Amino acid sequence: MVEKNEAIVYIVKMTVDSVGNLTFIDKKIDLNNLNMDDELSEICGSLFNGNNQKKKYFFDNIECVIRSNGNLFMILRGSEQVIPFQDEIHQRVKKSDINSVLSKKKVINDLKFLKNDSESEEYISKANEIIVYIKGLKKSYLTIGEIHDELKNHRETSFRNKLVRNICRDLENRFDYTFNNSVRQKEPYSLFPGFKGMGFTRMDGELYYYVGDINSLKENISRTIRLRRIVFVNGEDIDEFANIFDDLSELMRVQYIRNGQYTVIPFPVKYMREYFDLWRRRNQIF
Repeated sequence: MVEKNEAIVYIVKMTVDSVGNLTFIDKKIDLNNLNMDDELSEICGSLFNGNNQKKKYFFDNIECVIRSNGNLFMILRGSEQVIPFQDEIHQRVKKSDINSVLSKKKVINDLKFLKNDSESEEYISKANEIIVYIKGLKKSYLTIGEIHDELKNHRETSFRNKLVRNICRDLENRFDYTFNNSVRQKEPYSLFPGFKGMGFTRMDGELYYYVGDINSLKENISRTIRLRRIVFVNGEDIDEFANIFDDLSELMRVQYIRNGQYTVIPFPVKYMREYFDLWRRRNQIF
């Protein structure tokens, strides 16, 4: 924490012994009068001198600092997000435009092509069912939206059926139209990376990690996953971070948090924050 209008940092260190006991050490540090006489002062000095002498509120974005085998690195909050594959989303949405008009004859011919190209008897049978149903429609020209509604309301060709979804996906890939928007489908891959599980990546020379969910979150642009940035304090060692990321991941797999989701930072940080809040109230620091 940094006090307003001052260059004062309150730092808390937590250690965990082999049986899970927690030990806390805290200190108030003046960034303008650093006395590098202990570990906490040295860490603050390294962060302040190495990163942001002019931006003292830089400390407010630090989630925590972790030491591993002599290496120090920070987890920072930021504005970076996992960006969906927007161009492909646009193309898929365009192919399912409900106002696009198709001739019944073309749809039947395209379905016959897919049927003849398949070796799956179940696929061929389902394509035949759709062909028969399309032939029975009265209009010679229909919009994608009209065909979608007809198929959706028909029990044998409902989009709840996996084979129907597969046929629609093949129409999308082979003939540039479809009756079922595939943007939310996971196959062959998700258009919204980072919504499930966790991992780390590099962008523009910076190292980040992301945390999704045990099961994929509902995928839409408004719920894109925010990244955490990793900044090395005393020399970059990506191999060291890669070696301990599994350990960090385990510290974020606390399944009773947020209705079964992971935590976005190592769970023990919660105890450090609770300790600091208690210490701050006792010392009447607000």
